[in-house]
Amino acid sequence: MVQRGEVKSAERQQVRSLLVTRSRLVEIGRAIENQIRAMVKEYRLLFERAIESMFRRKVAELVDAEHTLQDVIAPLLSIHEQVCGEQEKLDKRIATLARADETTRRLMTVPGIYNGEQSARLI
Repeated sequence: MVQRGEVKSAERQQVRSLLVTRSRLVEIGRAIENQIRAMVKEYRLLFERAIESMFRRKVAELVDAEHTLQDVIAPLLSIHEQVCGEQEKLDKRIATLARADETTRRLMTVPGIYNGEQSARLI
């Protein structure tokens, strides 16, 4: 006996693809941040928690042009910047889609329900 599942519309498939891609970019960004933190920590250079552009700025302050890690960390920071930029683009697209969906728009008005990251889960 073959069961038929619900076929998702092209629009729903596109939204799902956006969400999966965003999730993967978040994972990649965190992995790069953790890798850099581990390398910097080996040199006993510590800094407080930061993400995205603040993270890159703090690392750049710690690892100046003369530091031995500069040649290794500079490419990672460049990739991190690209990943964060693409994530921001997806965040804007997802927010636009969330505002266009009536149910999501209503949920966004409920106190305690909405924040920027949750909009991705609502649509």
